[in-house]
Amino acid sequence: MTFTGDEPFELKKCIANGNFSKVYLAVKADSTQVACKVVKTAKMQREKVLREIFILNKLKGCKGIIAFDCYWEEPEQICILMQLCNRGTLAQRLKPKVGEAKVPITSEERIDYLRQMCDILMVLKNNRIVHCDIKLENILINENNELLLADFGLADIAGRMEKTSGSPNYMAPEFFDYTAPHPSYSTDLWAVGVTFFFLCTGGPPFSTRGTPLSLMIANVKARLWGSIEQRKVLSSKELTIFESIFTEHVDRCTPEQVKELCDDT
Repeated sequence: MTFTGDEPFELKKCIANGNFSKVYLAVKADSTQVACKVVKTAKMQREKVLREIFILNKLKGCKGIIAFDCYWEEPEQICILMQLCNRGTLAQRLKPKVGEAKVPITSEERIDYLRQMCDILMVLKNNRIVHCDIKLENILINENNELLLADFGLADIAGRMEKTSGSPNYMAPEFFDYTAPHPSYSTDLWAVGVTFFFLCTGGPPFSTRGTPLSLMIANVKARLWGSIEQRKVLSSKELTIFESIFTEHVDRCTPEQVKELCDDT
């Protein structure tokens, strides 16, 4: 299948499938491999897709953000061309596909990933962007083991969002007890904390397999994170980091402070 945006390219195969879109491996005429996100506008409002494109363009060239190339509209869909990361996502790094070898994530590598995620949060804040859907599946890894944040479908300008959104496992308590009026830089940091917890323990901090959503939300609101077994595998540094993130939003630390904790010996 060949499409024409700024230049012709061919879609090869679907590499990711979401509720409102699919991402394809695509090859340009000069053999360069890129990713093409195809969003069905019948399933997702056109204005929301254009907002994502606006944000991607605003963040173009920023370190730690997936590189935006171009976009164009077709009947009932919008195509977004962007950087391809062949090493996949943090979710795939944590749990490889069937047949792929699992390479353990060392404690040093986890801390480095956390530093990088904090740097990304600082880039977002400098550009007044709140992502609203930071999670393992939306963080890509390039060939240099550098993290790149992707999927800005729920993102918006800070202070402009009125509705809570995101993936339940990653949502901060203020989303559930209505103590904060809007998603914020602080709620993105909470999601980074949950992502880091997955990397450290292999599971979520506020639920286990089969936990009802209502109980998970109660645990989040009460800040009851980590089972006894999960806490046993955490280092003292990691415990301190989680204690600084999994708090009320008015007491939550900043990305800069988390980076300082990462560097503490």
